[in-house]
Amino acid sequence: MLPKDIDDRLSAIGEDKSVFENLVRSEGERFVRGYLERIEDAQRLYQQWAPKVRRFAAECRTANPGPAVESLSARDVAKLPIYLTKIESAERLPRKRNEIVFCVLPNIAFSVVPGSWIGNDDRTVILTPEESVRWQQMYSHPENSFWWWVSYWCDIQDPPVRGLWSDGDLSLPAHEEPWLVISGLAWGDLAGGEDAELYSWNGIEAKYCRHIGSAQF
Repeated sequence: MLPKDIDDRLSAIGEDKSVFENLVRSEGERFVRGYLERIEDAQRLYQQWAPKVRRFAAECRTANPGPAVESLSARDVAKLPIYLTKIESAERLPRKRNEIVFCVLPNIAFSVVPGSWIGNDDRTVILTPEESVRWQQMYSHPENSFWWWVSYWCDIQDPPVRGLWSDGDLSLPAHEEPWLVISGLAWGDLAGGEDAELYSWNGIEAKYCRHIGSAQF
């Protein structure tokens, strides 16, 4: 049985009370009240900033809706199934009522969004990497506050750029070019991970070659 003040606060924010019943038993009421304060703080941040980021994203999509598929080169069209596969295979965290799901993709991938799960998730905000940087310059997250968002990202580096994953074995037959596919998920400063995979492009088709590495935050 939860103390009334904790029960009332959980009702107000729509959290699963059974989880907190276990926390009260294992960690005590003082811990749970402090933890609740941080959740409530994140919800206040959501209420303040979610409308702003949605407006920002809408402005971005108006200014840069993404190219029509028929205007893409064969090289870029070959990337679209990879983007869709990575989106569809991304871990889907349990839904929260007050949460934004950022999906950061290059604009050539926008055409695959409507048919994917993110295209049907009303929490989703879709940005290019450059737009994501602009948003981060506009928003300063308070230190030690819980995130009120989840971030997904996927990028096909063509060609691979110098960095952590390009130090792996990217060797391919002479007639094939390497594409480095990097995708990840984060729901907190120290919560999430990233994967890197090697694909090859031979001028006609792209194919998966091997896993390059993984990192956990």
